[in-house]
Amino acid sequence: MSALALVALLALQGSTPGATVMVWQLEKPFAGIPKLVEGQVPNAYFVTPSLRLQGPFKTDSATLSENLYAEMKSKLQVDRAGTFDFEVRTNTLARMTLSGETMLTTTDAVFRAEVGVWRGQYRLPAGRADLKFFVMHNSGDLQLEVKWKRAEETAYKSIDPGLLTTEAGQTFVVNPGVKRASLGAPSTRPGDRRPLTAVHPSFTLEEFRGQDFRPAVGGMTFLPDGRMAVCTWDERGAVYLIDGLNQKGKARAHLYADGLGEPLGIAYWQGDLYVTQKGEITRLRDTDKDGRADEFTAIAYGWGVSPNYHEFTFNLLPFQGKFYISSSVPLRGGHTNYTPDSLRRAPAYSTPEGPGNIYRVDPKTGAWEAIARGLRTPNGMNIGVDGQIFVADNQGSWLPASPLYHVREGGRYLHQEQPDGTPDESCVAVWFPHGEIGNSPAQMVLIPDGPYRGQMLIGDVTHGGLKRVQLEKVNGRYQGAVYRHSQGLEAGINRLIWGPDGALYVGGIGSNGNWNHLGHKFGLERLRPNGKVPFEILETSLRPGGVELTFTKPLPPGAEAMLKKATVKSWRYKSTIAYGGSKLDEKALPITSVAVTADRLSARFNLKGLEAGTVLYLNLGDLKDGKGEFLWSPEVWYTLQDLNVNVEFLARRASLFTAPPKGAQVLIGKGGKGPLKPLKAGVSKWPVLGDALVVQHDPKADIGGADHVSPFNHGDALIHLEWLSPAGGKVETQTNGNSGVKLMSRYEIQIMNAPGIVDLAKPEAKFNEAGSIYRQTAPLANPSYGAGVWQCYDIWFTAPKWKDGKKVANARATVFWNGVLVHRDVEILSKTGLSEDETPDLRPLLLQDHHTEAEGGVQFRNVWLIHDPLKKGILPPKR
Repeated sequence: MSALALVALLALQGSTPGATVMVWQLEKPFAGIPKLVEGQVPNAYFVTPSLRLQGPFKTDSATLSENLYAEMKSKLQVDRAGTFDFEVRTNTLARMTLSGETMLTTTDAVFRAEVGVWRGQYRLPAGRADLKFFVMHNSGDLQLEVKWKRAEETAYKSIDPGLLTTEAGQTFVVNPGVKRASLGAPSTRPGDRRPLTAVHPSFTLEEFRGQDFRPAVGGMTFLPDGRMAVCTWDERGAVYLIDGLNQKGKARAHLYADGLGEPLGIAYWQGDLYVTQKGEITRLRDTDKDGRADEFTAIAYGWGVSPNYHEFTFNLLPFQGKFYISSSVPLRGGHTNYTPDSLRRAPAYSTPEGPGNIYRVDPKTGAWEAIARGLRTPNGMNIGVDGQIFVADNQGSWLPASPLYHVREGGRYLHQEQPDGTPDESCVAVWFPHGEIGNSPAQMVLIPDGPYRGQMLIGDVTHGGLKRVQLEKVNGRYQGAVYRHSQGLEAGINRLIWGPDGALYVGGIGSNGNWNHLGHKFGLERLRPNGKVPFEILETSLRPGGVELTFTKPLPPGAEAMLKKATVKSWRYKSTIAYGGSKLDEKALPITSVAVTADRLSARFNLKGLEAGTVLYLNLGDLKDGKGEFLWSPEVWYTLQDLNVNVEFLARRASLFTAPPKGAQVLIGKGGKGPLKPLKAGVSKWPVLGDALVVQHDPKADIGGADHVSPFNHGDALIHLEWLSPAGGKVETQTNGNSGVKLMSRYEIQIMNAPGIVDLAKPEAKFNEAGSIYRQTAPLANPSYGAGVWQCYDIWFTAPKWKDGKKVANARATVFWNGVLVHRDVEILSKTGLSEDETPDLRPLLLQDHHTEAEGGVQFRNVWLIHDPLKKGILPPKR
């Protein structure tokens, strides 16, 4: 076979000549071959032409010679079956396996300085056998060489490099710094300095895709009829439609389109499916109604993209009438592929527009513009907290670890367009320390309900599973914490989407080399919330001089002593052109005091040495709750960009009621149906979505044109309602998911998607935004969860008093917003806004219809009313 034919054959088989070598720098020497903690990428990573290793190993940041763990793997071609003798010459501890079986171990090499010889014999069939070496080297220059011979031969010889093949197309992802390993059983539990192993207790894992459908998920979306559309990042480049999702064992995947080029985003918008391909957005239509797309229309294209293997176009996010996509930079050997002489002339990339951008696209005209720059591999983007767009990038050149960014128009992020850039690390909302809590973060999704509402989950392709992100805002910028949340899934997670059934659908992906989780390259599963909550850290909030940790369950008596033993560290990162980066100025922070709140749900840590621009790490060790349950994960990583906080204490949010009390009149209950009716004749009832009613505004009608009211009037009452205001719209024009509840149809408590994350440096509440008695009284605080998240009002209302047709006492209200007191027996001076005039007669409860520019209508669920609550002994909490 000619060399050209061999190369073609190897490419066809996904192989390339040689052996893959990965080297990890460990924190200490080992007297045996250790087991790495999962999720840690190597310090050095390359392909060698022969089975020979020789140290030291040079990297961008250091020369590796001591305390090294290495793996070398290749496929060995055997032309004719037979028994083979292998000879390993080395000065280190090594284990050699063939086809998964240990063939020899250099048992005493760890204690020797000179090269020794070890031999073993193995019978191999014809074909390709998996050959692997696991190496532990403590000191000196590592040497290892492999020879072989057939049993009947007398002389050992080097293995012909032409018989060795390894995976083609590997991206040599590396990261400096020491890595963790253990000899024998790990000394820590899953979640404590090593990845979790199970699905989070709040989810029930459901398999539904069937064994014949194995998608490498590039994107997911739902159609109005409940079917799911999935695009796949594989050789076929396909779109599948899946129906029967909620029929046990009956989910079916139907091929809708194929032949697409690396589809990594999909969306359903205004009646059509759209897919992001490499360099374009394509509209798919089935014009002959045979179930297969037959019309492929490029509706937008022309941004910078080259044939480089690492230039992708990711995501497809419809928002406010536009599409948002992102692009990545080209690589050469894992590093950014700047063009020659780029220091002296622009551009520095192979395409004139320059990749590594976020683009806003008009789907009607195809016009596009780069609204943010400085991205490397922005694989995950979505609407997150506060209805804002967030994007996750992947570690590499200029990125010492993977960051999460808040997308701002005109933003310039860490990856530099020229090789001599000067990045500013303060643009990062959250760092994912490499190999500890993330490697290749992908899509994030907002959590709309349950105990973690208002936070985000984010997938990771290499580290695997789901991480939980909880953000705060200081001086107008987001920063916050990341936690381990779930593992136990079939592949690294690339895409996330909430289904209309309330379940979280997770799509997996993987590629050659180490851009996968445990070698898996496809997956599609469903996580259904089950209401179970483990003992874990719920929130980490910055406080003057320290942080406050809030837990899902009360701390036991005596926990203070355990908390004082917590491990607390900090470090910073510096962005350079090198691939990845080490922790800088890492140090332990002394705990000066720990104070637990009266309800034992929070602990305040006062710390010495906090600095802005650092990552703060806390590990609470073997802390247990009162029932002996360990923390699900005792670790938290908080990215501390700004220390300037003024808020000393924020009230804890919680629901006062989980079900209507006895005697309540239910207006919106299970199934979304109830006795609410349109105020005006000829107006359609609002549509039902799951358990909720959705405000549907007629754009031709005035504000209030589709108001809905209770079938009865009320006076003094306790009103409970839960509502969700979607992202989008403008607060300046009150079109940001605006609605309201009007007590007696006259007195409005405002509803809209006001920000859910209070600025810790300058908190404020508005008299015309969410939680306000509209345009009369601002709430005492802003305990909102933000856009796209379920929240609740509990209102104790006292009707105005009248005598001889004259008002003698104003209406009054006590309002709890998400369980936080925001109005304490506040006097309502008159009707609010566009409401009915005050008269002595009682009127119904009203839910307001309002013009909106948000992504859908406000939703209401679990709405009920109790007449004369004080006379029945139903009093507001004393807070």
